[in-house]
Amino acid sequence: MRRSLKLALVVALASALWVSAHDGDSTVEPVKSSGHATSDRGEREARAPAARSVAPATSASAMADLSQLPLAISEWRQREPIGLKSGKELGAWAPSLPPPPPRPVAAQTAEPPPPPQAPRFPHPWVGRFNDMAVVSGPRSTWVLAPGQVVDGVWRVDTIEERRMQLTYLPLKQAQTVVMQTP
Repeated sequence: MRRSLKLALVVALASALWVSAHDGDSTVEPVKSSGHATSDRGEREARAPAARSVAPATSASAMADLSQLPLAISEWRQREPIGLKSGKELGAWAPSLPPPPPRPVAAQTAEPPPPPQAPRFPHPWVGRFNDMAVVSGPRSTWVLAPGQVVDGVWRVDTIEERRMQLTYLPLKQAQTVVMQTP
């Protein structure tokens, strides 16, 4: 074992022995039979003998303490169980129940969701060329005649003066687009 570790062990052992030799009764608070620690100094002094001397623990006094151990255990077993005390006596240690679950909401007559709608035609109609419509897209411009399909989902049905009738093919819904004015 290392020398520093041995030294630390010896120091810890010596301090433990010193504390046990100098330990007095003044650090231990007597407990009432009800389970509450006494906090009134006057009660403690009234019960304590008038001339109390604190002496280091000897083997005779240790044996006297051990002889009273069975009596202390029997008193402890006869104490009032904690579970039988009221919540006021227990204070913060009182049992508490979680809040009850929320009441179920009465099932309202749920309206069915609206049917899916076709999106707005994404490309503006910018002009006409003969009987065809000129449609501008982000990457290209199309000149469309009735029956042609744009982007694989919009079919041109009719082209009139300033109106174009389209069909959104996935939902088979018709839509009208008006030519933009400059």
